[in-house]
Amino acid sequence: MPKPPINYVNRSLRFCEMLEEEYDHLCQGNYFHGNGKSKSSINNSEKQLTEIELRNTAELLKGLEKWFRDENKSVIPSPNEIRYKELAEWLMALKPITGDITSNKKKLVKFIKQILEGKLEEDLVEVKPWMRDASLRPYTRGLLKHYDQQRAKTKSPKPEEKKSLVEDWLPDWAILTKGAAVDRKLLNRLLLEDAYVGYIHRIDDQRLERIFAKMYDRHHTALCLSGGGIRSATFALGVVQGLVKNKVLDKFTYLSTVSGGGYLGSWLSAWIHHEGFDEVNKKLRCHADTPIEPEAAPVRHLRQYSNYLSPEFGLLSADTWTLFAIYLRNLLLLWLVIIPFLAAITAIPWLIVTIVNLKAGYSSAGVFTTSSLAALCTVYGTRFIHEYRPRNIATYKKKQVRESKRDQSAFLLNCLLPLCCAIFFWMLAWRWFEKLPPDSSAFLQNIHTSLDFNGADGIHLFSYGGFVIMMGTTLAHFLGWLIAIRFQLQHSKVLEIVAVAVTGAIAGLLLLLTGKLLLLSGLSSNMVLYTCLAAPGFMLSLLIAGYIFEGIISLRTDDAEREWTARYSGWLLIVAIGWFIITGLVLYGLDLTRTLIVVIGLPTTAGVGIGSGILTAFLGQNSKTNGDEKDQGHTNVMNLSRLLSKLALPIVAVITVLALFIGLSLADMALIRYVGFQLDPLSFRRLDSTTLSYASPWLSFSVLVVLFLIGSGFGLVVSTNKFSLHALYRMRLIRTYLGASRPPGERQPDPFTGFDETDNIDMKKLSTPPPSFAKSSPKAGKEKASGRRNAPFHVINIALNLVAGRNLAWQERKAESFTVTSLHAGAMYLGYRRTGQKHSKVDSSDARCYGGKTGITLGTAMTISGAAASPNQGYNSSLVIGFLMTLFNVRLGWWLGNPGPAGDDTFYKSGPIQALRPIYDEMIGNTDDVNPYVYLSDGGHFENLGLYEMVSRRNRVILVSDAGCDESCNLEDLGNAIRKVRIDLGISIDFPLGFTVRSRTAVSPKHGKYLAIGRIRYSEGPSPGDVPKKNARTKHYSANDGILLYIKPGFYGHEPRDIFNYASAKKAFPHESTSDQFFSESQFESYRALGAYVIERVKADLKTDFNLTLDDFFDNSKWENCIDVLNQKIKNEVIIKKKKESPKANLPKVE
Repeated sequence: MPKPPINYVNRSLRFCEMLEEEYDHLCQGNYFHGNGKSKSSINNSEKQLTEIELRNTAELLKGLEKWFRDENKSVIPSPNEIRYKELAEWLMALKPITGDITSNKKKLVKFIKQILEGKLEEDLVEVKPWMRDASLRPYTRGLLKHYDQQRAKTKSPKPEEKKSLVEDWLPDWAILTKGAAVDRKLLNRLLLEDAYVGYIHRIDDQRLERIFAKMYDRHHTALCLSGGGIRSATFALGVVQGLVKNKVLDKFTYLSTVSGGGYLGSWLSAWIHHEGFDEVNKKLRCHADTPIEPEAAPVRHLRQYSNYLSPEFGLLSADTWTLFAIYLRNLLLLWLVIIPFLAAITAIPWLIVTIVNLKAGYSSAGVFTTSSLAALCTVYGTRFIHEYRPRNIATYKKKQVRESKRDQSAFLLNCLLPLCCAIFFWMLAWRWFEKLPPDSSAFLQNIHTSLDFNGADGIHLFSYGGFVIMMGTTLAHFLGWLIAIRFQLQHSKVLEIVAVAVTGAIAGLLLLLTGKLLLLSGLSSNMVLYTCLAAPGFMLSLLIAGYIFEGIISLRTDDAEREWTARYSGWLLIVAIGWFIITGLVLYGLDLTRTLIVVIGLPTTAGVGIGSGILTAFLGQNSKTNGDEKDQGHTNVMNLSRLLSKLALPIVAVITVLALFIGLSLADMALIRYVGFQLDPLSFRRLDSTTLSYASPWLSFSVLVVLFLIGSGFGLVVSTNKFSLHALYRMRLIRTYLGASRPPGERQPDPFTGFDETDNIDMKKLSTPPPSFAKSSPKAGKEKASGRRNAPFHVINIALNLVAGRNLAWQERKAESFTVTSLHAGAMYLGYRRTGQKHSKVDSSDARCYGGKTGITLGTAMTISGAAASPNQGYNSSLVIGFLMTLFNVRLGWWLGNPGPAGDDTFYKSGPIQALRPIYDEMIGNTDDVNPYVYLSDGGHFENLGLYEMVSRRNRVILVSDAGCDESCNLEDLGNAIRKVRIDLGISIDFPLGFTVRSRTAVSPKHGKYLAIGRIRYSEGPSPGDVPKKNARTKHYSANDGILLYIKPGFYGHEPRDIFNYASAKKAFPHESTSDQFFSESQFESYRALGAYVIERVKADLKTDFNLTLDDFFDNSKWENCIDVLNQKIKNEVIIKKKKESPKANLPKVE
């Protein structure tokens, strides 16, 4: 099989590369037929890669000046200063520099440029590991992560055999000499750009400036169809019909869709794919061939399936019961993965109880072993604390410490986990030491006797035994500190040595005091209570000792160190409180359940637990839908309803989680008792915590292992994607919208199910008409010959969830924009993969497309874009509600390979191989962009209008159809889009002509309009050199700005009478709940007719107010005229406003 050419390595593309390919496709008509870059453009890219352009050189030289002085060469730089010192060392190594470096700035800047360009040839990852800790972009971070993974899999080669960097991470078939060299330079270039951010003009920025200018000059335009379920899709159908009637649809370059708008957009794209743009345009504009069928067949199909989830809805309908059967099947299979795994987790406290009560541990060997392990774990954990305190890094480290060695992940693994193990072993040692038999070793017996466990006042803290224990904790603390400072006592001050010794002894004293309190309260004889309380008590003892240490050395610490110690103290508190709550629920769940049954009865207890879970799972996402749905009625009633909803839902969710843990604990107890009863019927006659605490640890451990193996086993065979609700949703959307687009006679559905697998098509096929159409239709050849595009370029907007993302600025949004087109799929900051092969001559069996064997399909992309009910919902995400939605399989989202470099081994797969990890990530909100797979959901979870991606492509005119649920006209979706466009793209959107869209409940809704004209302030964005463009802040439109035509459905009283009639009966119209996905005939027609009417009304308003037509906005030759007309309107309104204000200004003042 021939290898793909180097130009077709489906590596992760950056945003600039994706836009260049997309631009070529739009200009040349068919990118996949050999219309790639010319040789000159590739050579030009290589030249740009190796040439570094410096910026802000004065600031750079100022940062360098300090590190050329001899007295500063031994100073440890801060994380922000490391780049200056390293650059100074690079310069000094080649040409010693002394004196005032500002004397010859130009020469020094030129020398810096040469040095950095030379570094492109080195292996910077190996030579300069500090670059890993710079603020890396997601693309660079993903590339490095994959590089590290590949290095871990292979043995280190000999120096003379060492491969280039790119050979370590590219697949074997992609390693070609020229391509490898370019990619190696690229990675080094990205590392340098991120390390010296602000000083090196990024190559991506240079390429984006050029492509943005080209895209803007070609007067690209876009149609955006918002999310909102079938309500939005049906309204969008009317909008599209209105645009076709006014001969405007063929003016759009892009079609950007989200969620429900994607249903209609996919229907339109698929229909154009099957029959060609002109034929679709004709059928939408004209009536059907027969008088009694006034609509085209695809439109009639949409009417027939307005109840798309269950076309024949009813109690005895097979469609309805099929939905229920699919849900039950998928829920059962999911529970086979989740429930055993969760039950294994809740079995851990029972295992610890049985180990604590293990009689075999009541011996010298048991006490010596556990106490020694506790000491070793303490040494290891405290070593991390002292080694990576900010002051110790500066004092004892000759080289800069990599941030990855002291970040949160490293702390959890190398500090918190060892300390938790130390507490566990101390729990065992203390319990077993308390029950020490008389025939134990003399040393332990002397300690035990001096402590006097049987005394009336409890143990004696200040005794021989207490002294030995305090000396042991002191030694452990001192040894951990000594290892941390590399045994360099000559650098230490007496104060810190004293602090280490004193707090070590205090830690031992506090541990003894905690043990005394447990003994006096009788808790040490109750294994269940001891397990719940001992670990938090001992953990708090270490925490208090740490506080005392900070106090002793406070004269030598600064804010940074106190913040660092406070951070690890916070984690200790999390563990202590979490352990108390979880073990309390698990170990005392039976007693709590019995109490509830006695008080409120068994049926009520079970109903509360199960009912609250189902209620939370199915209604949780409805409380946070886009558009802020409002109840009918007066404002005070609405506010009260929202308040109660916000308060009740979290409470119900917490009750459900508590009930779940209690139920799993009861299941664990029943399993342990059942197995134990088979072995020893007399000892396991009763099901209670006391009986189980005397069970063998091997019994609890066996139950735990079996449960874990069951969950893991099913996790390997049950697909997390296939057995969510996504497939149910997708099949019905495809049948309704993509099935409607099929030519008459082609569709052959299964006679039993009604589905046709061939309704779905690959995204890559949207670029060109199918061969059958090209041969059979003479119009196809004419369109291709004239260079006309087949359809508006469809961009499907999706949300990539980042609930556990690293970008702190995105803690609210918790998602980023993800798009799927016929060319690419991916995210702006993460990277893109091609959805089809770039060259038609490449063997398709050797080509790896994004999202599956043949690439992602239109049906899958459309369904993901509408996956509103998902455990992770971008800025709507909630940990507790997401946990329950996962548990009850209310999951419409989809897992796909990471389009960035981190997904080099997964991007071509249709989903994860095993289900346990993805389900776990969904359940606890552990989704991010650095793992091999990413979690995708409804595009409205990031931005619900599709406007964000169209502004990023510099479209000159954007028409937005906003049919989100917004009864009170709060404009949540518009505000969210404007906010994110300004933050991420640096472009503001305003409405200088005013905003007259009104809600139905407004004081004077009849004065409202469906249209608002906005300004996309491209002129405000930075130009090369960060110099603002002229007139960026004026109130008028600039020739460099864009125009936003924003339309929103409303009810103003002058609508056609059939719409008026429906609106009179439905007070929420046209903003009925998005959760209503079962449209009646009148409901469907009312929304469709309103969309068509809105376009006609917009056309009339433009003519009346501006003397413009819709076509004028999309005609490049009339652009200047449109700008002049809008500016004249603004000027006239300003004059009118001044005239109204002038009489008031001249009134005499009242004394």
